[in-house]
Amino acid sequence: MQQFAIIFLSILLEALPFVLIGTIISSLIEIFISREWLANHLPQKSILAFLIAGLAGIIFPVCECAIVPIMRRLVKKGMPIGVAVTFMLATPTINPVVLLSTHYAFPDNIYFPLLRGGLGYLTALTVGLIMAFLSEKSDLKAVKQKSDYVHNANCGCAHNDHHDHETEEHCTCIHDEHDHIHEDADHECSCGHSHATRKDGIFPILKSILLHTSNELYEVGRFLIFGVLISATMQTFVPREYFLALSKNPALSIVMMMTLAFVLSLCSEADAFIAATFRGNLSNSSIIAFLLFGPMMDIKNMLMLAGGFKARFIIRLIATIGLVVFIFSSISAFLF
Repeated sequence: MQQFAIIFLSILLEALPFVLIGTIISSLIEIFISREWLANHLPQKSILAFLIAGLAGIIFPVCECAIVPIMRRLVKKGMPIGVAVTFMLATPTINPVVLLSTHYAFPDNIYFPLLRGGLGYLTALTVGLIMAFLSEKSDLKAVKQKSDYVHNANCGCAHNDHHDHETEEHCTCIHDEHDHIHEDADHECSCGHSHATRKDGIFPILKSILLHTSNELYEVGRFLIFGVLISATMQTFVPREYFLALSKNPALSIVMMMTLAFVLSLCSEADAFIAATFRGNLSNSSIIAFLLFGPMMDIKNMLMLAGGFKARFIIRLIATIGLVVFIFSSISAFLF
């Protein structure tokens, strides 16, 4: 049980800072980015939107623990699901911190970081395009807010008037009594308010950020803890030798390493060091599969996604990621 406790705490402590970063960024997106801004700055119905979403990971150094709440918030803000999926999958795979850690884990083979970055981008782009055809807006769950700050029309403002809500999320308005904070004429909160110039100062803004962050952290954190619990249980009670016995078949070893990545639920900044321990025992293509699949989908990410998306969407997403990663990992065997 001591080993279980150590593994549980290590995974949790490793993931929590990135989850906190993600929820803070998610809150900033909720407050400062409107549907109009996304519509004006992202070509949502062209291949360019997917290309840009995938490349955003290069300048966004967070792992998969942090990106799930951001992706959910972007979808709720109006970003097409396929584009958001591309962003979610590419960011923890191709960001500079992850590629640098991969280089340090495999210092004698530059192909591992290069293939992780290149194939990671192609995988994210391919899965995003496929999910654009397989997904629909109804895949997103309606989120009901807690009664302590939800009033009348399910918004964070204590308004007595009625609003036309596109979602059940609370409003991002910050106000004293019934006065809104207005940022600009184009700003729109999640319950359809139009805003002008912000005038209440920095403290109400910080209060709203903390409110959104705490709510998002509560919602995501419960799934994270459950996922870490399952992952720690598997790492403690399933000997690694059982997985290694399956590695004689190349295709089976790829599937096995994807399964292991899914179960271990490691942050992408650290998983390369775990993958490096399998060198010599498993094929390079199966290690690439581990490095690609883990950041894109694991137990804790699946459970965090369950807080915002319906089961049918998650099943389709996992199956699509698995198929695409399997194909690209098999191809990578000819690139070493």
